[in-house]
Amino acid sequence: MAIADEIRNVLLQKQAQLPIVMPGCADMLLSLVRPGSTPKDFVGFFEDYFAFSRLVVFPGRFPFGNADNQLDPRLAQCLTGNPQLTSTQIPPENYPPPTCVPRGCLTLFGTRYGLRTFFDRLFIADVIWLHYMERMGVFQILGAILDDYALKGALPIRSGTLAAVVLEVMVRLTKTGSSSTQRERVTAYRRALGWTTATGRALDLDSSVNGSFNNLFHKVLQSALALYRDRRVADVIGRSPTSMVSTATVTEIGETVRLLQLAYKPFDHGRVYQDTLVGIVWAVAAMLMIFELKDDIGIPSDYSTPEEFIPAAYDLLVAKRSTAPADANRYSVHRTLATYGRSIALDIEALLQPTTPVKDWLEDGATETKIEGYRTAYRNLTGIDLGGLGPTVKQEILVEQQV
Repeated sequence: MAIADEIRNVLLQKQAQLPIVMPGCADMLLSLVRPGSTPKDFVGFFEDYFAFSRLVVFPGRFPFGNADNQLDPRLAQCLTGNPQLTSTQIPPENYPPPTCVPRGCLTLFGTRYGLRTFFDRLFIADVIWLHYMERMGVFQILGAILDDYALKGALPIRSGTLAAVVLEVMVRLTKTGSSSTQRERVTAYRRALGWTTATGRALDLDSSVNGSFNNLFHKVLQSALALYRDRRVADVIGRSPTSMVSTATVTEIGETVRLLQLAYKPFDHGRVYQDTLVGIVWAVAAMLMIFELKDDIGIPSDYSTPEEFIPAAYDLLVAKRSTAPADANRYSVHRTLATYGRSIALDIEALLQPTTPVKDWLEDGATETKIEGYRTAYRNLTGIDLGGLGPTVKQEILVEQQV
């Protein structure tokens, strides 16, 4: 069995008995996704996480029989109208009351680790994806659009369209405090990853910081890059690459992975999971909205791909400058970091199981592609080489985004 299949199997076994509490109007916010006209990347972002189907808040395997989760029998009987039913027998449509947790037609059912794998939960890897979407500027662009729609009126956004209705829903959710907020997202980055953003520093939050994840995640990347560099050197000088691979290095990476998995735990504490879910809904909705309104924003009509119109929207609405090509494309570099970073973190979530040894993962060609791809994109974004030699480079890693 291929290493990717082994990792998928372990991740599928981690499918949690977690209730899915979608943010309000999530299905409405994402109703602008239309395969056939929506950019393929954006359809992919939607399908990475969601499917349009009736939401069942509590999965059938949720342990209502557990002492921590039992309902009072009188409540169970009232909800069902059947005095014979217990809390473990409540049909999913009866609890929780829809006035408390809206059901909607959107559920977690994504394919972000390959077309044969469907996840009905989030992982800490998804916080990485959301972080780079934030850094791309999609929330800043959406904020500028909502501000103009609600107050300024400088953009010719037409009413009477589906996009306008979604904008109205977004404005109302923002006014009631039910939208994804920067404070909540930055708190999730700090608590799960030990990362922040430039604007996040100004919030002066006192939430906990998971420095262990930040240090160990990039230690794994550095060690793996050193391993690949040594192999290439061995190949150039005509020696067997395997003879040059230090068993001690692989063992060290394995130990770092073990410690890193322990640093994954804060993701399951408090509202980190929920803040991440709400953030992902709004991030995808933001990109769909930018595409729908690109003509109203003033983006040149020949800018038809996300690589073209996302940077242009940022220039026009956030940076307040005329759009112009940049050395590193804002959309492409952040998408690469988001995709590869998420995939690497998902891999690590499944390692050290009997069927997925670290050595096999490191030797898999797909792993090297992802790690080298993340390195290249990060260097293009920050000028820092994660595979650089020497203590100075190591000390400077992530100075731009680390807490």
